[in-house]
Formats: sequence, C-alpha cells, structure tokens
Amino acid sequence: MSQPDAESSLVARCLQGDVDALAELREKNHGSLLGILLSRWGMNRTKAEDLLADLWGDCVPGNDDRPSILQQFSGECSLQSWLSIMVTRNLYFK
Repeated sequence: MSQPDAESSLVARCLQGDVDALAELREKNHGSLLGILLSRWGMNRTKAEDLLADLWGDCVPGNDDRPSILQQFSGECSLQSWLSIMVTRNLYFK
C-alpha cells in the first residue's frame, strides 16, 4: 500500500471511531509535532503537550456539533504536514 493510500486508510479508520487507528495516528506523529512546537516555535514542553492533547482530541469523531478535524484532510499533502498545519493553527486560534 502506498503512503497516500495508507494515510487515507488510517484517516478513514479514525473517522469511524477506531481507537486503535487513533492511537496509531498519535504514535506516528506525536514526536515530530512536539519537536516542531519546541524547536520552531520555541514553546515550553507543557504548553506544547497541551496543544497536542487538544489536537488529538479534535481528531476524535464526536457528533454533528463537533466533527473530527480529520474530515478536512484532503490528502493533497502528507498527513504529518497537514497535522503540523492544524497544530500551528491551534497555536494562534485556540
């Protein structure tokens, strides 16, 4: 399975509420996103971990009032790049 296909499959499983897929999403991306927040944005670790906790919570499908942000993922870039954009956005808008 190619990388884009694997990412699309992972996102689809996450959107179905698959807890193993959500855990895999976090495991694959948490470290690199943490590194971006610490090095590029000069954040302290506590604030960076808080932002990431918010991001992972936003990925969990809720109801119609609070859908998963993963519904916005189009696959035009890598999932990790897209998640870094989402966490950076949260830095400024949450």
